[in-house]
Amino acid sequence: MKKLVLKNYSHGTATRDSLHQDAKQSICPMASICTGAFVIKPSTVPPQEATDRNNDQIQVEALDFIDQYYCHLNRKDSEEHLQRKVVVAQAIQDTGTYHIEYDELVFGAKTAWRNASRCSGRIQWKNLQVFDAREIQTAEEMFRAICHHLTWATNGGNIRSAMTVFPARTNKKKDFRIWNSQFIRYAGYRMPGGHIIGDPSNLSFTQICERLGWKGKGGHFDVLPLVLSANGEPPELFEIPKEIILEVELTHPRFDWFKELGLKWYAVPVVSNMLFDCGGLEFPAAPFNGWYMGTEIGARNLCDVQRYNILEIVGQRMGLDCRSSVNLWKDLALVEVNIAVLHSYQKAGVSIVDHHTVADSFVQFMLQEAKTRGGCPADWVWIVPPISGSITPVFHQEMVNYTIKPSFDYQEDPPLLLLNQLDKEKNMKNLVFGIFRAVLLASKLKMKIRKCRPKCLILFASETGKSEQFARRLEATMGRAFNARTVCMEDYPVNSFLQEQLVLVVTSTFGLGSPPLNGETFFRALESFEKNLSNIRFAVFGLGSKAYPRFCAFAVHIDNLLRNLGGQRMTSLVKADSLSGQEKPFVKWSRQVYNEACALYGLLTFKHADDIEVTTEWHEERFRYTVVGKEEDIIKGLSEIHGYQMQSFNIISSTNLQAKSSGLRSLSVKLQSTTNKDKLVYQHGDHMLIFPTNNIAMVTAIIQRIKDLPLCGAAVQLETFSVKHNAWGSHPRLPPCTIQMALLHYLDITKPPTQDMLKGLAQLATNNKEHNRLITLAKNEEAYLQWRDYKMPTIVDVLSEFQSIQLPVAFLLSQLPILEPRCFSVSSSPDVHPNEIHLTVGVLQYRTNDGRLHDGLCTTWLENLGQNNNTTTIPCAIKLHKTFQLPHDAGVPVLMLGIGTGIAPFRGFWQHRYYQMIHPMPGIKFGPMTLFHGCRQKGVDDLYSQEISLMQESKVLTSVHYAYSRMPGQPRIYIQHLLCEQAQTTYEQLVVQEGHIYICGSITMAMDVRKTLLNILCEEGNMTTDKAQNYMELLRKSGRYHEELFGLGYPHHRLNHIK
Repeated sequence: MKKLVLKNYSHGTATRDSLHQDAKQSICPMASICTGAFVIKPSTVPPQEATDRNNDQIQVEALDFIDQYYCHLNRKDSEEHLQRKVVVAQAIQDTGTYHIEYDELVFGAKTAWRNASRCSGRIQWKNLQVFDAREIQTAEEMFRAICHHLTWATNGGNIRSAMTVFPARTNKKKDFRIWNSQFIRYAGYRMPGGHIIGDPSNLSFTQICERLGWKGKGGHFDVLPLVLSANGEPPELFEIPKEIILEVELTHPRFDWFKELGLKWYAVPVVSNMLFDCGGLEFPAAPFNGWYMGTEIGARNLCDVQRYNILEIVGQRMGLDCRSSVNLWKDLALVEVNIAVLHSYQKAGVSIVDHHTVADSFVQFMLQEAKTRGGCPADWVWIVPPISGSITPVFHQEMVNYTIKPSFDYQEDPPLLLLNQLDKEKNMKNLVFGIFRAVLLASKLKMKIRKCRPKCLILFASETGKSEQFARRLEATMGRAFNARTVCMEDYPVNSFLQEQLVLVVTSTFGLGSPPLNGETFFRALESFEKNLSNIRFAVFGLGSKAYPRFCAFAVHIDNLLRNLGGQRMTSLVKADSLSGQEKPFVKWSRQVYNEACALYGLLTFKHADDIEVTTEWHEERFRYTVVGKEEDIIKGLSEIHGYQMQSFNIISSTNLQAKSSGLRSLSVKLQSTTNKDKLVYQHGDHMLIFPTNNIAMVTAIIQRIKDLPLCGAAVQLETFSVKHNAWGSHPRLPPCTIQMALLHYLDITKPPTQDMLKGLAQLATNNKEHNRLITLAKNEEAYLQWRDYKMPTIVDVLSEFQSIQLPVAFLLSQLPILEPRCFSVSSSPDVHPNEIHLTVGVLQYRTNDGRLHDGLCTTWLENLGQNNNTTTIPCAIKLHKTFQLPHDAGVPVLMLGIGTGIAPFRGFWQHRYYQMIHPMPGIKFGPMTLFHGCRQKGVDDLYSQEISLMQESKVLTSVHYAYSRMPGQPRIYIQHLLCEQAQTTYEQLVVQEGHIYICGSITMAMDVRKTLLNILCEEGNMTTDKAQNYMELLRKSGRYHEELFGLGYPHHRLNHIK
């Protein structure tokens, strides 16, 4: 046996051991020597002598992999399994390779992570997202795929595990390779004096990049370019866009001087130079990521002697005596550096996990693996963290290390074509040391994985994101005993129901009973589905508003369809009303579902839903706040709360479209982005979400009633006490913020309190009479509805009525509802106004039964901002609405029906058509566009009348019909009356010419229009009522009947265009 080279990575030295050849007794059962402490274990076959796999080798591994896959599906030896093996074997014999299907690839990638003996974070292996890039051909395509991977994984700091798989090896000379060890690494520069600036571990690779034409800035944290090879072609350089690289500035919770060190590190560690070995095929480019364990940065990257080596600098700034090791100054400084890393990442909202949590989770993972598949390969040298060794459980855990496939394997160094121009001395210090463990780490263990884990599918459909939020919470609940996963309906193939056992649905309803946009395709597929679903147990939770006549209708449709297809209900359908509060019904339903499911699958020995903490119900001992260093930026904070990609806008102009004599105000508001100066990405028919600001006078009134107000301007974090963990932890409801910011921007202080909130306020009332009154309102629904509907009280009104309430900060932060965005139809086309978005806003005012006049929160705020050239930034988000856009075929007729500000989207329609007509494409013919507009008085309330006249003159609008409902001395005319007058034309355009109809207005108006259209179908088309109704349903299913409706939440006499 040859001499073994033993490297010391901290000193850059090496010794050679030949004495091992005289060993007489085996140390390890399988070998005479143990090489467990090698970073890269010595191979018995030099890389240059290794040969490509022959067909027989590939076939053996491929068939073994196929067996693993079908065992995983519980379909081993099925007809499908056996047929797949025949196909694979034949392909290998014919071509020397075969195609791994996507589902097989996902299984292989996840299993490779599961098998990775050096990774301590494998408990999360099932959550890996796999991107299939096996069809790409060029380095540029590789670069685009890498940018997509990095953007998806970064996720604004909430890191997600991902893997991108590039083409498999067919010939080593035609490999696809990423030569970087990680996507993001910092350059290392050797200076004339011999010292190194930057990361010494990347010195050689930096020199490679420089020889290939890259020029660094000579800083400590310069991000290296990507070096990519496609299909064996020469390497190409690509700079990673700065905007997709998330970095964290390092500070310390106690040492202000720590910030002066100028340290930072990147958020996402993506290992990119390992080989993915799966099913007999090798994938030399298969980058993958998890998120950091704190010690990877704090101990290894920053404090290793051969890396940034900051230990002595920190020790000196701490005032420690660094001349002797007896005082353990290195240990003290090392701990503080790691504290700084954890503190900084958590403060920045970037995923990270401490080494104690990882160690605990790995021991749990080993136990689970031993039970489920009889073992767990583990490399003790790598699993034990670099600090705190013997106080972690993994230090005391015996492990056995071995390799099973699928696997991730180290590859040989970059070839000579990259290195022959460099010095022969290869300073590859610690190039790969810690790579695997630095990436594949898991989040804090939040649940125990059970021996028996039946699958649980959670489906959601949502317009505003609320249903998805509830679905994610349900996943966390069901995940205590089930292998739960949450999927949006638009991403779920209905045929997969045949493989499901337990299905839970959380969905809202759009308009008059339609599915949300991301549930339409699923709903149509389920309606036409004919196979029996007796294999599934299901339960449905619907979210909606009783302001709409068909309350939670889509949830009812789904519940009935699943039952009619043979599915068995576990619990009755639950419908939650947004006006009365949806939190309490959801918690009750999720508890019931969890208990029923556990009983169904024999999991009664586990802790049930009684242990699920309802952290939203007020108990003073369960909530508190802590003062934190800094509040979060408003745009970032709103994005975290609502999950939208936020932008900031300023008002360019705001014009009242109605005459002063109207007594009503409708505004044309023009907005310009302050974050995107280029062409805005939106389409006619899309929505703009406006995140309003509460009235400052109301906010001040609330603050004056707070009994434990922190110091002025102090940012706070809501915390909740976990009975299960016996510890306090941050509540995810709100980001760090001042009390004023929370009340101004995050919390709704205008919505009437729910009965649950009144129950909490009763605990805070010191006057017995007020306490009893609040208890009555909280428990007696009839008394509550009478009180609510008469006054429409805000929280300020409640505090005024009940003067003895002693209001804690934690109550406000935990109990006030989240301030929801207001949704407006876009009233412009990006073709005509590429840098602007226009809205049509009806300023809302209404009078309650007690005589008080109320202003609409968002519309009044926008009106005030539009005056006096106000430069206040408006937080917004653009929401796509693909089902309310003009048809692709410009030749089909278009009927547009809108009342009041319901004309908003149609302005975008006619602007888009106008642009099409003045920039015509060859061969395009334009069909008729007809507008029906309902308003009160001619010359007073007919919005955009001059622009409409111009559109008629330009032949954009074929005909326009006004329905005036308040003309003095004349009968009231509504849109449905005009439809009757135009019955023949309407039938011709809608039925004969297969046109599209768009309706935008109130629920009442939409229902009247439907009735009128049914009559027209019956009379003009000689249809029976049933046939007419079927045709209306056909219009909906074919995407030719479009509705954009706004409901009546409270007894207003006028409502602006918001949903």
